[in-house]
Amino acid sequence: MYESFNNISNSKIYVNSSTFEVQPQLSTTLGKETIIGREKELQEIDERLNNSNSLLLINGIGGIGKSTIAGYYLHSQKEKLDYYGFFEDLESFTVELKPRLKLNSSNEDELFMEALSRLSSLEGNKLLVFDDVKNIEANQDKIEKILALKESGYKILLTSREEIEEIEQYYLDVLTLDDAKELFNSIYEVKDEDVLEEILGYLDCHAFFVEMTAKTLKSKKTLTPKIIKEKFTNGEFSTIKRKRKESFNDYLNELFSFDELDDEEILMLKQFSVLPSIEIEFEFLEDIFNRKEDEKFEDILNYLTEKGWLSSFGNSYKLHQIIKDYIWTNHKPTLSEIDSIVLFFAKLIANAEDIRTANLLKGYIVYFESIDTTLNRIEIYNEKITKFRDNLGRLYYHCGAYDRALPYWVKVMKIREKVLGEEHPDTAGSYNNLAVLYKLKGEYDKAEPLYKKALEIRQKVLGEEHPDTATSYGNLAGLYMSKGEYDKAEPLYKKALEIYKKVLGEEHPDTATSYGNLAGLYDSKGEYDKAEPLYKKALEIRQKVLGEEHPDTATSYGNLGVLYYEQRRVKEGYELMRRVVEIHSKVLPANHPALINSQKWLELMEKSL
Repeated sequence: MYESFNNISNSKIYVNSSTFEVQPQLSTTLGKETIIGREKELQEIDERLNNSNSLLLINGIGGIGKSTIAGYYLHSQKEKLDYYGFFEDLESFTVELKPRLKLNSSNEDELFMEALSRLSSLEGNKLLVFDDVKNIEANQDKIEKILALKESGYKILLTSREEIEEIEQYYLDVLTLDDAKELFNSIYEVKDEDVLEEILGYLDCHAFFVEMTAKTLKSKKTLTPKIIKEKFTNGEFSTIKRKRKESFNDYLNELFSFDELDDEEILMLKQFSVLPSIEIEFEFLEDIFNRKEDEKFEDILNYLTEKGWLSSFGNSYKLHQIIKDYIWTNHKPTLSEIDSIVLFFAKLIANAEDIRTANLLKGYIVYFESIDTTLNRIEIYNEKITKFRDNLGRLYYHCGAYDRALPYWVKVMKIREKVLGEEHPDTAGSYNNLAVLYKLKGEYDKAEPLYKKALEIRQKVLGEEHPDTATSYGNLAGLYMSKGEYDKAEPLYKKALEIYKKVLGEEHPDTATSYGNLAGLYDSKGEYDKAEPLYKKALEIRQKVLGEEHPDTATSYGNLGVLYYEQRRVKEGYELMRRVVEIHSKVLPANHPALINSQKWLELMEKSL
């Protein structure tokens, strides 16, 4: 509770004995008198300032638009006010008021108290705006005395990146997408809506950089929205030049500084910069940072929020993309500083080889991609990092996003060729994975040499009777199948099955797959009598080993169902396909190609009943 000015103890009281007219405008400048968007925020600020205790703090990260909205609010209220002023910081308070209030004191402290006394004697509707208030703790006494002016009828609006105790706070978030588009297009019009949304998405609708990016495009003929978007994507945000000697990094350094943070707080921000710029629940952050029930961890998060580095949304925290860019450009983390965060997500994605686990992990893709971006920036390559990317490609593959899996597996292949050599089993695995993707995309000419290369390496390094060699035989056979070259495919399928049975045994998932592949060959050739027992054998193994609700079990049901449909045993086929859709609906995402395909087959069979 702030005391009224006249009740502050141990204060010298100044009385305005001279007679002069005080002009309504108490400061030289009044902040910006124009704004785009923010209608909802302006209304909420007005309601809170009028309905609370006449004090309000607009809080938020640097460059988010606090000054703009505070200045515009003052302009929107001028006609209703008898006195008003916009002070760009606490230091400008007495400097601005001295000539307007004809202050006489020479001592700074006495001048400050004289200003408060003169202000308290003014009557009418009054609004003071204090912009970008800093060093809250050091200026606590001065702030309290200013806020006491509310007892003299003043409404006081402050902006700061920091929090001020006992004052209602209004957190100013990023612009809405529509407001960001309007602001951008008011400066530089972008006709391609998708490109504009990608630019704004990267900027996370940060008001200052939305404006700066638009102004940069307007002033430079050599830049286009597509080039800007590519620079953002390639991590070149900070290098973009507004003018010859003025880059975006100069703006970042104007907005942010680590000077007032200790080593532990800086490390926390560096580790946070590895994560995506989204709201992350506190409980998940405890897991990521391995600081469960650690009070100090929570204290640091809250302190960084109070100082305007993190944004807090109830139980969640977020590091804005622009602050991430500041950190990576000016305080680039080392691998040792962020290794624990990378390791957490590397362990999380380690089970992506299993399709069901992969689909459970799809909600974490935004985190995995952020980790990958981090690894690109630190430019360190080792097997742990390579395996992480391999698993990320596998995750996309299992989710049916083949185009998104491809660049990761290409990257992994190139690293393994360079680090491990071309005749290493892991390199062969990369050739095989890429070939699988090219085959699924119908690019057989790209897939075949990769399949052959993988087989050649595995035969040489692992031997003829190794499961991976059998996999290569089966994959190459599958390619020939897709091309309709059945005579080439059949001996390879048989060879694969022979190896699996000998090395892995009859009751192994890979053996079941091999039975199914050979059955598929006979099915395609119309040799249904040969195909049916092999399909049944594959189904029997998968039911026993993988369980009834596994995607591979569903595949066996589906293969057998289609076979029955082809033999005009439609009712039998329909019942099996209905089971396929039931399993797929439980274990696969709604947009997965396997689910979509099984639904189409079910519709087709239903029409034929």
